[in-house]
Amino acid sequence: MASKNLDRVVPMRESSQYGLALTSASSYDAIVLGSGEAGKYIAWNFASGEKKTALIERQYIGGSCPNIACLPTREAP
Repeated sequence: MASKNLDRVVPMRESSQYGLALTSASSYDAIVLGSGEAGKYIAWNFASGEKKTALIERQYIGGSCPNIACLPTREAP
């Protein structure tokens, strides 16, 4: 299962409840920067392929589109 090989790494200033706060060097097969559409797909595929993977995201998993940027501003007629 991919989730056992995938860590979400967060900045040390954030609570560790949101991910793994790294305080020392760790060993990964793949490090993915950003979890937009491509990033989350790539990270999941690496982790599914038995690669120890770190997904580094500053704010929103999935990028800004599903969270704030692509919300409709008007109702459909």
